[in-house]
Amino acid sequence: MRIFSAMLLAFVCSVTACAGALGDNGPSPFTREQIERLPFRIPSAAEDAQAVLAGANTTWEDIRAYVEYQRDTAPRYHVRNETFRFFVPAVDGSGYVSNGDVELRDKTLVVAILGSWSQRSIEFVPILNDIAARAFRDKVRVLGIAIEPGPPESHMQLLQQFQADRGVTFPLLYGGPVDDVEKTFPDLLNFTTLPKTFVIAPNGRVAWVENGVRPDSANSLANAIGRAGEMTGVPEPHPSQRSKRGIGVLIGRVEPGGLMVIIEVLPQTPAEEVGLTAGDVIVEVDGTKVAGKELGDVASLIRGDTLRAIDLKVAREGVATLTAYTIVRRELSLE
Repeated sequence: MRIFSAMLLAFVCSVTACAGALGDNGPSPFTREQIERLPFRIPSAAEDAQAVLAGANTTWEDIRAYVEYQRDTAPRYHVRNETFRFFVPAVDGSGYVSNGDVELRDKTLVVAILGSWSQRSIEFVPILNDIAARAFRDKVRVLGIAIEPGPPESHMQLLQQFQADRGVTFPLLYGGPVDDVEKTFPDLLNFTTLPKTFVIAPNGRVAWVENGVRPDSANSLANAIGRAGEMTGVPEPHPSQRSKRGIGVLIGRVEPGGLMVIIEVLPQTPAEEVGLTAGDVIVEVDGTKVAGKELGDVASLIRGDTLRAIDLKVAREGVATLTAYTIVRRELSLE
């Protein structure tokens, strides 16, 4: 067993060196295709995974909740190509409203799909009223789009009554029958919950999504509006239209300790091939401990400047020790 372990370690190290040669360390005896088929992972028995979390004052329950929330609010799970387009009539009879209207251009839009029959939607109205009344209203517009069950011919009257009874101060639009929501809004994906709120940046991209109402929804929404307001100018190409170098993970930073957590492993990427999974905590990148560092700096370390192998140390729930991975970067076409 000791001989086998020594051989395995030597083989990992030799492949790592060869993979590095794909970048700037000279020629490699392996082709890139050969190396890409050789991902490795080995346990780091001397390093306690639980100690990593304890040192950051974080639990696995915190990690799970963080990953779930990040996935729940990531636009790519809720809309196609990071856009949400609408062209629907106003409940007050003033005409149709579109996010392409002149008065809405270059604004941050808060668009909530709700229903007069939904208790959570009713609970959300005061939060939207507060956002609409704030001092930044010249830069932010709040819109509600109501979808209703039952006979469509009664919907407008019901919504006008809802608007009056609930003190709705923001423009209320009619999104049609509940059963037709995916036809009315073809950009929607995975529509299951009311209210469903989108923050659309001035450049037209969906910057943030939230399902339902949470205890911290007001603060989360205000923070999302602030971040979206910085997304101005011509939008960058959607990820499906560009390639990126890397291993194929989306990462986030969990407070208070600043742990770097994998939110998603993209399909058909080096990260998927070696078995990385959502919820894994990246502890080291090429020997550099990353807890507490800026998220962008860690992403740059992982992405790198060359198509060579990188070494990661990862903590995983249910595994007592850290696991070391050697993974070869490649150009990724993200869809």
